[in-house]
Formats: sequence, C-alpha cells, structure tokens
Amino acid sequence: MIADIYYMTMAGRNADPMSFVHAKPSISDIEHGKREHYVKVDQINIETDSSLTHSFAMAKASEELFSLYNGASKKPNPLSTPEKQEQLKKLSVGHTSMSVGDFVVFGETKERIYVVDSMGFKKVEPTDAWFESLYFPAKPGET
Repeated sequence: MIADIYYMTMAGRNADPMSFVHAKPSISDIEHGKREHYVKVDQINIETDSSLTHSFAMAKASEELFSLYNGASKKPNPLSTPEKQEQLKKLSVGHTSMSVGDFVVFGETKERIYVVDSMGFKKVEPTDAWFESLYFPAKPGET
C-alpha cells in the first residue's frame, strides 16, 4: 500500500510549543487544512498484512514506518541521504526522524491519516479542509 509521509514544518512547530509534546496541534492543522504547517517529504510502498482488519493493518504499518524513519529498522532512514537532507531544508523541515506531530497518509484516497503522538499514533478523520489542502501547489523540493 502507498503511504505518504508528512512532516511538520518549522512554521507548524513555531505556531504551537506543544507540538513537540503531543499530536493535538498537528491534528488541528490537518482538520483546518493549514498547509504551511505540514509538507509531504516522502512516499513509500509498504506491505500490509491482509489477514488483519484495515485498522489493525494501518496501525501496524504506522509502527513499521516510525521505526524506518527513526533508523530503528534493518533499512536506513530514507531521508538520511544528502539529497533528502537538502530537500528537507528547502521545505523548512528541521528534522529527519519521524517525531510527534508528523503523520502518515495511507492509500490512494488519502483517507487514512495516522499522526505520531507522545505514545503511539492517533487516527484522524480527514476533513474537506484537509482534502482542499492537498490541491495547493507543492513547495519547492516537495515530492
């Protein structure tokens, strides 16, 4: 399954000091379509377990992606290359590892959003503002 990886921008981090602590600021940004607060940094194809319900499969895939983007898997963090580091700077993202407030969007319909929280992930229901935010022009360097 296709997974889009979104990271909070420096604007998002600076807008709410609690964005480092829990997912509420990021969830609010998603619900209100605050595109300047998040940016797509990568897209990856991840295998999901078809024997699990969709919710459990997405939760498990989210954990696997968190491990991957934090260098805790057998594969290197896809954002750790010099090219990706430069891309992150252009996008005003100040971090490589997936952290609180960053999120994963699953599937072509982009209706399954999982935000990293202080403990695990929070599932977020997409809003019209979220879908509208996807139509904004990509920022320079955005995938």
